[in-house]
Amino acid sequence: MQQLADRVEWFLRERGMDLVAFADLAGLPNAQGFPRGVAVGVALEREVVAPLLDAPTPAYYDAYRELYALLDETVEACAELLRGMGYTAMAQSRANLIVDANNSTPLPNKTVAVRAGMGWIGRCALLVTEPYGSAVRISSLLTDAPLPVAASSDSRNATSDARCVFEDGGTGCDGISTVQDATAPRCGSCTACVENCPGAAVKGPLWSASAGRDAIFDAAACRETASARARQYLPGVEQEISLCGRCIAVCPYTKRYLDAGRGAEIEAFWQRFLRGSSAAAETWQTGATRRSESGGTGCDETSGVETAAPACYDVFAFGSNARMADELLALVLDGRKRATCSAMAAYRAENRRTPRAGDLSIVTDGAGKPACVIRTTATRMLPFNEVDWDLCKREGEDEDLLSWQEGHKRFFNEEGARLGYAFDPEMAVLFEDFEVVWPV
Repeated sequence: MQQLADRVEWFLRERGMDLVAFADLAGLPNAQGFPRGVAVGVALEREVVAPLLDAPTPAYYDAYRELYALLDETVEACAELLRGMGYTAMAQSRANLIVDANNSTPLPNKTVAVRAGMGWIGRCALLVTEPYGSAVRISSLLTDAPLPVAASSDSRNATSDARCVFEDGGTGCDGISTVQDATAPRCGSCTACVENCPGAAVKGPLWSASAGRDAIFDAAACRETASARARQYLPGVEQEISLCGRCIAVCPYTKRYLDAGRGAEIEAFWQRFLRGSSAAAETWQTGATRRSESGGTGCDETSGVETAAPACYDVFAFGSNARMADELLALVLDGRKRATCSAMAAYRAENRRTPRAGDLSIVTDGAGKPACVIRTTATRMLPFNEVDWDLCKREGEDEDLLSWQEGHKRFFNEEGARLGYAFDPEMAVLFEDFEVVWPV
């Protein structure tokens, strides 16, 4: 039995499946008499997921089509493999699924996935997994092959402890929760998908097998809003399609997946900078301000002696959303943007020090991908209403002082609402000049 399982799993992983699990379907209604299910999943790339907080993107649309095509091809091929070994198997590819007017199927792929122990159903009615959050696309096949199933896939006897991993502030979790049913959600008290759904489709209650999808999720509202967002942000898409993805991006488990990859990528980028940049060598030898990246904002004291390799003061993206981050990064890379302006209240609210001349920081794009290293060359604190055109034109974003004031007032109002400060024309701002030091 294990040899069969190993062969099937290897077959699927060689075809690009990130998740493979076997489910006990015996006695399950709508399983068409098949006692086993094979659930498969493919993770969305991190750079595809991160921008979904703001809007669906062409990259998400492409991934949506490509991954479902891959999943269909894979489960069909696996079903053929099992039939060639003498078993009965049916792929739950899109061509074989019966979808009703409410976008429901007799045996959803996520039901097979949950019973296989691959994840659980979140408040937003999506499968949520430990390694990838809800940033996965899934499919399944049904079979009578005697594949071994984990004890946890039998919800009648399963008990497990699940630690919720959430961000601080607002929608956290109450620590360790004992899950008496392996199919039970591990969302804790998190309501991020409820609060961020643009169509108010996520109703709030936790999923349960007895209640079903309609008790937690308004599928029609989701489709209507997602269709409108697709038309708004993907005008080149010819066919009618429902694409949104915000509930995926805000899920704390998804964010953990994004952060894990981002940390390794950032570190590799920084090491390449240290090896290949004259700016890094200069900082190393002159004993510039030593900095440590503690959540992206920490620092040590200034030292006048030869230091260890320079550390990164901050890792950040310009602007308040992914789209703005990409636009402002483009200005930085083509040389038009050489300054930025921040509210002093933001540094106080986030308990972080202000940048200093000589600081080295990594600037990322809207998806969190590192793009360049900048060095702070000068800083100046002054009231917002005393910033003149000679200063603000160095930001490279506006045509005159009035448009700069209007744009930054909007930004500070939005940031202030999030961080707990109020915009005031006389409030202190920090104007920071910088230069790109790598790559050049």
